[in-house]
Amino acid sequence: MKNPREFHRLVVRAILWGYAVLSLLGFFGFVLEKSTSVTPPLKGVPWQRPSADVNLAYYPNGTWVEASSFGFLYLHHPLFVIDGRKNPPNRLEEWVPDRRTDAEPFLAVHLARPADIREVVVSHERRYSERYYRVSCVRDGRELESLNASVSGPTEVTYPLRCQQADAVRLDFAWDPYDPEGHIRIFEIEVWGR
Repeated sequence: MKNPREFHRLVVRAILWGYAVLSLLGFFGFVLEKSTSVTPPLKGVPWQRPSADVNLAYYPNGTWVEASSFGFLYLHHPLFVIDGRKNPPNRLEEWVPDRRTDAEPFLAVHLARPADIREVVVSHERRYSERYYRVSCVRDGRELESLNASVSGPTEVTYPLRCQQADAVRLDFAWDPYDPEGHIRIFEIEVWGR
């Protein structure tokens, strides 16, 4: 090198560029590691048996959701059914399965721990939901009790399910073969018990 100053400037520039690239890679690595499509259940919260019935399906109580599918193009994520909002401010805050790929849609709300269930409340949009579905209590993958449900009534329906030590509530739907435009739209699921 003829000019040591120019060499020094090139070395400093290479070090600064290397530092900037490493910083960006570290930032993106952190974001990718922490991001997830489904928020995991809360952990580490000490549990005490409630003295009165509570909504066991409310997300802060450690509940998590399993769904057969969801309308990802419109962001109809299943987590919306346990967010505590029965009347969402917009039509995006609902669970809608993908009719094109899901032949047997279901939605399961897994409780943080086994509980005694008294009733299940389902808030849905009557005009667009399929007419019939099944609500059941589950323990270790086995159905304890179930009810056949109908959407023809009000938009909030209460089902008196009496289940001891259930660990999940499951809704199974069937598409209406005579209505190709039929949808399932669930706003909220509440599981009351202790």
